[in-house]
Amino acid sequence: MKTKSYLLLILTYMFIQTGIYSQDGYIIVIGSDDRDASIVEILVDAGYEVNRGLSHTGILSDEKLDSVNNADLVIFSRNGSTAPHGEDATVAEQWADVTAPILSLSPWIMRNNRWHWMNSSALGCFGSDSIYIPDNQQDHPIYTGIDVSSGLLEVLTPGKTRNEFFVLMDGDGNTYDEGNGDVLAMDPDQSGIIAAEWEENTEFYAGSLVPSSNRMWLGFVVEGDNCIVGDNIMSAFNGNADAETILLNAVAYMQGIDLTPPENIALNFAQELEIYPNPACDILTIKSLNNVIDYEIIGLTGAVIAKGVTLKNINVSELPSGLYVIRTSENTWARFIKK
Repeated sequence: MKTKSYLLLILTYMFIQTGIYSQDGYIIVIGSDDRDASIVEILVDAGYEVNRGLSHTGILSDEKLDSVNNADLVIFSRNGSTAPHGEDATVAEQWADVTAPILSLSPWIMRNNRWHWMNSSALGCFGSDSIYIPDNQQDHPIYTGIDVSSGLLEVLTPGKTRNEFFVLMDGDGNTYDEGNGDVLAMDPDQSGIIAAEWEENTEFYAGSLVPSSNRMWLGFVVEGDNCIVGDNIMSAFNGNADAETILLNAVAYMQGIDLTPPENIALNFAQELEIYPNPACDILTIKSLNNVIDYEIIGLTGAVIAKGVTLKNINVSELPSGLYVIRTSENTWARFIKK
């Protein structure tokens, strides 16, 4: 597991067999079976169970509508096929009515001839490794655990074939505004939108559709020539460790998980503790311990909720559901969620 990417760990879900959906929670990734491998790997490594919605295109059947409405989160990947979503107005209306939150990693699906999140059908891209984070968004939960105080953050992995972001633009090549959404990140020149979110029950832009739940777009997940993911690219995710942290933060945030860090706790990001499962219901296990250690469990207020000694396992069954930090006498720590 890439530890820095998973400091803010998230809810575990029951396994969903292909074509069988449960009320107990799951994530659906709408996209390509092969090219979305790293997105799915990141989610699975973080503790999520993922269903691949590879055939969720065109007008959805009642069964498929149930599958997306019962999900805890729907992710539309960069490799999702968007053309069938523009063939009938009913398709966009169906997706606007989806009650599960939706995280899009593709701007193509957001255009005004697809899902109508943005009032534009044209796209652009630029070649920068960094994103600009507006002052009023630097404390947004998706940036939890990352220093964004400079306003610029490198989010792309070095050595990829191209480092580009998608920027929504109008037909004349001018950058388009976010409508009723909130801009979370822009390109360094502040001429294009890289990430944004829209609240439920508020139309995306004047005359557009009204989403039944929250929507978010993260646009820094593409590589390939001319912003096209090529045949030799097995995944559309091109993010470094900070980008993966933002992705996982967004996944948790979209499900309503409080990512507020505990107060008055000096956490050393260089010394992390590997734990599982996360989220935990009964027993939290610390990996690779060679001796008995003291530990403290700290709540969101900074108060010590529980303490003790352990060689491996800690009983957390009596803790209320929520986000906690475990800190050990060896100056290691980790965040975890109690279900």
